[in-house]
Amino acid sequence: MDGQMMKRQFGFLLFIFVASVSVFGQKGYFSTDTSTIRNVETVDAGEIANSQFCHIKFGKTVEKFTPQQVKEYGISRNRVYRSFRIKSGNTTHHCFLQRLVGGRLNLYYLKRAKGDVSFYVTKYLSDSLILIPLAGEEFKVFLSGLLADFPPAAEKAGFIEAEKFSLTRLFLDYNNYYDRQFPRFHYGITLGQSYFRVAYKKPDYLDLDSYIGYDPCFTMGAFASYPIRHGDFAFQPSVNFKHFDTEIRMMLDSKLYDYFVECSMWNAQLLLKYTVYTRKVNPFIVAGPIYSFVQSRSELYGYSYEFYQRIINVSSLKLINRSLGGFVLGSGFTYQIKSGLSGFMDVQYARYYNLSGGNDILKLSDISCSVGLMF
Repeated sequence: MDGQMMKRQFGFLLFIFVASVSVFGQKGYFSTDTSTIRNVETVDAGEIANSQFCHIKFGKTVEKFTPQQVKEYGISRNRVYRSFRIKSGNTTHHCFLQRLVGGRLNLYYLKRAKGDVSFYVTKYLSDSLILIPLAGEEFKVFLSGLLADFPPAAEKAGFIEAEKFSLTRLFLDYNNYYDRQFPRFHYGITLGQSYFRVAYKKPDYLDLDSYIGYDPCFTMGAFASYPIRHGDFAFQPSVNFKHFDTEIRMMLDSKLYDYFVECSMWNAQLLLKYTVYTRKVNPFIVAGPIYSFVQSRSELYGYSYEFYQRIINVSSLKLINRSLGGFVLGSGFTYQIKSGLSGFMDVQYARYYNLSGGNDILKLSDISCSVGLMF
């Protein structure tokens, strides 16, 4: 038995020596009690397998080493795993924990199986593991106490989730004394003014001059914002209502007419939002598709020397189609009024295209300036 153990240890030491002199130009490393070997190809085998073994590729084979053999190893993109003894019930076992954050507080992550994850903390220059409780109120109280010496981070413990990306961001802010707002779910309302650019395209069957006009209108809406992996990007669906009217002067059968159009638009936007988070003022940009359902009413009036009258059933012109699609681009900023309440202002440009067929004479785009509240 002792002979077999000595052979295994000798084989492992021989592998370390060969790897250190033969493998060059790779991105990983691993450490034992006595040495650190760099420029080796460590293999990412998945979160669960990485916690059980250190996988090192040598030639065409992949060797696996236990947490008792390797004390620490790193994979490309700065992912580091350290060996710890973990207590589970009345037993203890060795495993590799992924270090998510290093600094004043070190945050470690362990995934044993799907849905079975744990987070641990060690303080600076200490290897004593502290298990983070993940249950509801206990989780919030624990984090608030742990981060109490930096209040901006401690305050955020009240609404973050017990998951990998949120905790990583929180501990990075704590370690770097970074006071910034935290990505989380928001909803809000908007009020504003839109200016429609109304371009009339000249159809072949009308004696009609091309015309471009700008018509102001009132807009209001609501939105929700869902952070993507609790990072700087968010998915933001929204709806808004706009109502405007415009006028076009045309010649029909050598007579001069005014064509009045009144439009009500319900718009659905599916926006991708990127925010630069700071302490109070957070600039952002948005972009995405828009779909519009349009209800329009039009009337045709005719001129003569004696009178100005309404003409009934003279024309069946379709100036605006019922379904429009397009895109939205915009930018703005939010300002934190207090915890859980922010005000914002944004400017958006929207361009609309016909989706439902037919002769669409009216070409639409608009610029909106809105203000609102975000909860």
